[in-house]
Amino acid sequence: MTSLRDGNDNITNLTAVGGVVYFLSPTAGGGATDLKLWRSDGTAISTFELDAGSVSARNLTQVGNALYYSDRD
Repeated sequence: MTSLRDGNDNITNLTAVGGVVYFLSPTAGGGATDLKLWRSDGTAISTFELDAGSVSARNLTQVGNALYYSDRD
């Protein structure tokens, strides 16, 4: 297993859409409520943080072939 960032592998909200899994993980240096959105197809090269400008993504939901999530302002 490859560590996501700074040894923090505390992932939550695993949500599958097609052949990809999306999940949330705390930001480096951020608190438990500062979560970034990640995606993975199961390979190290295709596991990365999505730059959605969000540090508080929540409630990942799959609808058809789309992923929806909420964000706090």
